[in-house]
Amino acid sequence: MRGPRPPAGRRRVGNGAENLLQNRRRPIQLRPLRLRRARPIRRQRPGPLIRSDPDHIHIAHLANTPTVNKPHPLTPAPDMPAYHNICSKLDRALVAYLLSLNLGTPDDILPAKRAATRSLPLTVCFTERADPIPNTGSYTCRATILLKSHAADTSPAASDARTAATFDAFHTILDHSHWDSKKIAAQITAAARAASATPGAEDLADLTLLDVRLGAQEAAYDHDGDVFVESLQLEIDAAPSNVS
Repeated sequence: MRGPRPPAGRRRVGNGAENLLQNRRRPIQLRPLRLRRARPIRRQRPGPLIRSDPDHIHIAHLANTPTVNKPHPLTPAPDMPAYHNICSKLDRALVAYLLSLNLGTPDDILPAKRAATRSLPLTVCFTERADPIPNTGSYTCRATILLKSHAADTSPAASDARTAATFDAFHTILDHSHWDSKKIAAQITAAARAASATPGAEDLADLTLLDVRLGAQEAAYDHDGDVFVESLQLEIDAAPSNVS
């Protein structure tokens, strides 16, 4: 049986569905939005205007401040000419070493940058890679001594003798079972520093070779078989500064 009806004027509380329907019938009241005043934007003073040219960096403020000249960041220090160009330095150091042993002339013993379109026979010193040794300022370099001769030479005795003497220059015997790589490094260093007195080679004055290790010997044809190339690979520890 149903219970008694609620008195007049009082709302009957039903289940959740009835209450939801009653709430939906009520009008929606919108509250007015409160708008905040925007803060004024503070204008900043103009910063420096940077202009660059090959020699200097000019920094001038827009407020008519005086111009300040500073050295270009890519300009090397006067006491460090071509400091880290270790591959080029090592090429020229090896050339100076072979010339000091009278194994050729400045016209037929050349660094790799000057070895194109030359007459044969020819000795080329080519450093193709230099990996920095961490926290030492030194590099482990991979160099090759290339000896080029005519492949159609009917009397190869002269080119064989030149190749043998050049390769022997990097084999200094310490005793019957070991090679004195430190002594060879010191001899190449001395030859490079002696050559630094020549104009244009001043950057060799501080080059220091620490060790020279022998690598493989190879032979191959070049330029469509017209040139025969014999090579000796070297692994060299070197520093661009004087650490001796």
